[in-house]
Amino acid sequence: MRRIPRVFTIPAGTPFLDTFTAAFFDGTLFDSAPLTPAQTAAARIFVPTRRAATALTAALAARPGSMLLPGI
Repeated sequence: MRRIPRVFTIPAGTPFLDTFTAAFFDGTLFDSAPLTPAQTAAARIFVPTRRAATALTAALAARPGSMLLPGI
């Protein structure tokens, strides 16, 4: 089976965390339908620093309707 590389890019000048969280919740990041709460909770996101983890957690929690957050 041939694997197609999946690369998600965010244009320069675009707010990274806002764009990433929108793509995460609406399914754009995974080429799927919007994530269910169970899928969101089961996800794991790796970031390089604790500061990045704190900022990402805040951005994800600020989304309307986000009750379960992924592991970061």
